[in-house]
Amino acid sequence: MTTASSNITAKDTNNKYNLSVVSGGRLTLSRAQFNCSYNHVSYLTSDSKHYIVPFNNMIKIYSMETRQCVKTFKYLNNPVLSELVSSSSSNRVEIIDIDFERENDNIVFYTSTFKKIVMQYTKKKSPKQEISDNLVVDYSNKFDTNVSTLVKVFNNNNSGLLFLVHEKDTTVKKGGNGFLNVYKLDNNNNNGTNESHISIKKWNEGEVILNTWSNNEQYLLVLTKTSCSSPDNNKKLLHIYNLHDVEAAELVIKVPETKVSQSSNAHYITTMAINNTASQIALGYASGVITLITLNNKSNIGEEIDNLQIRTLKWHIDSVLTLNFDNSGSYLLSGGWEKVLTFWLLSDTNVQQFLPRLNGVIISVTSLSTHINDNSGDGKYISLLLQHADNKTNSDYELLVINSTDFQSKLCCNGPLTNFESELPIKSSNYQPISIVSNHNSNNEIFKKILRKSVKNKRQDYTALPFTVSPKFKNLIYFPHNSGVCIYDFYKNEQLKYQYLSTNVSSFMGKVRLEHENISDPQILKIDFTLNGEWMVTYEVEKQPNGLLSSNDSSHILKFWNFDTDSQNWNLQTKIINPHGTNIPITDICPAPVSILNSNAILTSDNNGGLKLWGCLLKENTTASANSNWGLIDMKLPNFNNFSNNVNLEWSGDGSLIFHSFDDVLTILDGRKLTPLENESKLQLDSAIQSLHLVDEEHLFIVTTTCLTVYNLLLGDFTKGFDLYPYVNGIYKTGDLRRLIAVDYKRGNIAIVVNQKDPDFCDKFDVSYKAHVVIFNNNLTCKLGTFTYNDYITGIVWNKDSDFYFMDMNSRLGVVSTTITNELFDVATDNNNTDFKLELNSLSARKLNTSNTDGQSHDEDEEANIINGEKKHKIIRNNTFMNLFDNIDNVQMETLFDSVLRTIS
Repeated sequence: MTTASSNITAKDTNNKYNLSVVSGGRLTLSRAQFNCSYNHVSYLTSDSKHYIVPFNNMIKIYSMETRQCVKTFKYLNNPVLSELVSSSSSNRVEIIDIDFERENDNIVFYTSTFKKIVMQYTKKKSPKQEISDNLVVDYSNKFDTNVSTLVKVFNNNNSGLLFLVHEKDTTVKKGGNGFLNVYKLDNNNNNGTNESHISIKKWNEGEVILNTWSNNEQYLLVLTKTSCSSPDNNKKLLHIYNLHDVEAAELVIKVPETKVSQSSNAHYITTMAINNTASQIALGYASGVITLITLNNKSNIGEEIDNLQIRTLKWHIDSVLTLNFDNSGSYLLSGGWEKVLTFWLLSDTNVQQFLPRLNGVIISVTSLSTHINDNSGDGKYISLLLQHADNKTNSDYELLVINSTDFQSKLCCNGPLTNFESELPIKSSNYQPISIVSNHNSNNEIFKKILRKSVKNKRQDYTALPFTVSPKFKNLIYFPHNSGVCIYDFYKNEQLKYQYLSTNVSSFMGKVRLEHENISDPQILKIDFTLNGEWMVTYEVEKQPNGLLSSNDSSHILKFWNFDTDSQNWNLQTKIINPHGTNIPITDICPAPVSILNSNAILTSDNNGGLKLWGCLLKENTTASANSNWGLIDMKLPNFNNFSNNVNLEWSGDGSLIFHSFDDVLTILDGRKLTPLENESKLQLDSAIQSLHLVDEEHLFIVTTTCLTVYNLLLGDFTKGFDLYPYVNGIYKTGDLRRLIAVDYKRGNIAIVVNQKDPDFCDKFDVSYKAHVVIFNNNLTCKLGTFTYNDYITGIVWNKDSDFYFMDMNSRLGVVSTTITNELFDVATDNNNTDFKLELNSLSARKLNTSNTDGQSHDEDEEANIINGEKKHKIIRNNTFMNLFDNIDNVQMETLFDSVLRTIS
């Protein structure tokens, strides 16, 4: 994924709005694409007090004592960092190594493009970091950056500076993992101009499968496979190379082959590890078996060793994803799909200890040491990199540091976690761990397939599931993520809490083998709040397991949550299964603006035109909301002859009117009776309505698949509009355009996002995007701000105050605000607004009464699951079911069903 520019349009002197990226970001797995088993990039300082963690947009330094971020180095704060680390070319730039100069108190990190950056780390509170040119060392002139990528830097006193470089194989058009080379450079000179460039080791015969190194960075382990033309076809070899003695010959070991099983999983090596003395090697297989190799004779250096002591460790059910020896070599750490960290005692027998129920799949485990060159080391902490693998649209990582003695968590950090509508076309963000059911698929081929699909397909819907802001706390953003919610603090730039909202397999254990395909966890699709913020409403969909007669059925669940101040958790108060009927989804949720029957209320809609009003019903002789249940207050029966997923709801400020759009028809209802107004006819628009917003009780914003218009309720006519058809035609799926529109209900301003491909940075195998953010006033007569952003914006929301929050494809969080200053946030300039303004002005001149019947967008993935049923004309009035649910405990289903029938009749 590339971006058009490293700059962001942040300020327009003619506007009162400003745009800036201030938060968010995601952890990166920079070495995964190079088949590296050692994916730990973070750094523990020598005093074990601080932990340095790189993100895709900043570097954070955490305190191990307080678990808080004490310092942040944002890439966009400095033009040097912005140029070196931001995506400005077709190759994604990653931080692949971090070091610390104790004598100068400097942080040193290396990028994948052979650049070394030295940052002056002081304990001052100022976040500003001045980086001069003499603190940047560029080694890229010594390598062909088109085919070479820096994977790891080894720095020791004996051998100097060693570069582990991955080089593409240009002789083949498809497939192949490339070559792996070690280069030696003289690190006595810091200007980056006179270093010697010597290739000391190459693995260019056959194919490099995996590579890793010991915790003390003394031994490099490389797994290769002989070429097809070799006499020993497909023979796998292990190469042990001493990085402290580069003149010594490597040690070659033939990988032991099992004859017990003929399955390919028994031969597919997924990960490996080597201890600090190169006396033991561990190989993890896709079958879940771990092979432990002990080297008894190390005299045959430079030759293949056949006499090996081999042990087999069995516990994992699915593929082994990560292995690592502790610094003393007494324990072997392993992790995989089970979400359980396993400790193997190697001294006597295969005694195991477990750390279960982690938040994600374990894809990397490392025993941390403050003294790298010390073979014993303290090993006080263990670093774990977890992945929420249930999210197929993006790779969500979580970094966990635990104490090796009591297994207590010392640090946990990650960026905002959310699901997207489609798989993101970012190679480094779509790494999926290997499982038994998918080990035949190469990750590289999956990446290429995603990229080709993203370039060829016309639809580029990468919007995120709708996230929202808490009405009580303007800094808390709620992201729906799989079966839970990620509560992210926008100001502190930290995840405040992750809470599972549905009981599923992933919340207690990992899914293994065929469970990946057969069992689907419930998905949270929408989160909303009552206007006072006391209640949270969630909508989730639960699919049935595969292989059953009911596999095509889905349960639609509406839940109401109350916040517990003691436990700081949201507690479930009411759960309603299939609130609109079997297999009927909820298309929209709209909180009531005023109290209905002295309680909170929300309105839900379905795809057949039905509406249901839900209210908070207090039990008798109780006043606390914790003792309340939610129930049905009123409803509008659906018409099963009609079907559309383009359904939107909007209340008036006093609750007297409800605006209900169904496909291309807008109906105004009585807010008290849920019936159409007698003196108000239905409003027919040119195409399907995507979003409705009423501001200042007069102007109704209507967004269709072709235009953005404003309808004046007092005049009863359209007063202004813009043509959106060239920007949204065939791009977004049904209902997803509303995610790119937000309204400030206090000021009456509306923000709309337009995503476009950037033709200057798109080619056959890569694609880049840019976004335009436009702010209008309450009647669309004035543009208050127009900004160009260098990435795809996946969603924008109002923060219930005066700002708009947005998130881009790289999980970076930004703000469009009237209060941004250059001292607080990252600010840059851009001059790309003029062309878009002219184009937008020309589109606004088009007549609003022109009907474009051919412009309606149809979702080609939509399946019209029309449910036949008898139409009922009888309306169920208020309080119909109030008394019915007073004593619902321990009531059998037959009794409850009979009671409902008697009540209706």
